[in-house]
Amino acid sequence: MFENINYKEIFAHNEKVNQDNIEIAHKLIEEVSVNHIELGQGDEARVYFSHDVNKQDFCVKELHLPPRIFVVNTIQQEMSLQEQAIQSGVRSPKPVLCLETDKGESFLVMETIKGHNLLEIIEKGLALPENFKQEFFWDELKNMLDKLHAEQIYHRDIKLANIMMDYTDGSPIIIDYGRAARVVGEDNPYIDIDYGKNEQINYKDDLKALNSVKSQFTSYLTNRLK
Repeated sequence: MFENINYKEIFAHNEKVNQDNIEIAHKLIEEVSVNHIELGQGDEARVYFSHDVNKQDFCVKELHLPPRIFVVNTIQQEMSLQEQAIQSGVRSPKPVLCLETDKGESFLVMETIKGHNLLEIIEKGLALPENFKQEFFWDELKNMLDKLHAEQIYHRDIKLANIMMDYTDGSPIIIDYGRAARVVGEDNPYIDIDYGKNEQINYKDDLKALNSVKSQFTSYLTNRLK
């Protein structure tokens, strides 16, 4: 999957692309092809864990299906929105590089978070970090969504799998900006129109989805303590 890749476009985090970026990109993906662990897979993407030649950990998100207009962002759009989220004060994995290949494959290289998503915690019955505080966790998630919305950015895919818990400090982290969008003006941020198919596309309301995630995870914790 990662072998014999020719890079068509490379975008670096907050900087212009240069020859060093290209060499770094080649080395990163070569390392992933030899030594990687698949962390998860969704409808449009897979996420891998690996490390570079200096043993620095990183994650790679591979968009394994062509982006569907109005539904899934291109890898460049996702990287840009994730950067903007971080700049607004939201905790999300820092993007490093995003790559497009001549085969139509797309990769987003980003920092590794030392933690687990909430769905993984539930499904595997993982222990929680000692410094996890429920009230802080949910309040902080709400604050982060408020910061996103203040910048007119809407995540639109808040769910258990897209909320991580940092196991170093028990804090929440929002991941996966594949369906996120910046919506300016009075348009409903959770509705798009695919004019080619004459279809309305509905996305998850961030705050309603957060309440659902909170209810599911709180119920899980309550049952676990019985």
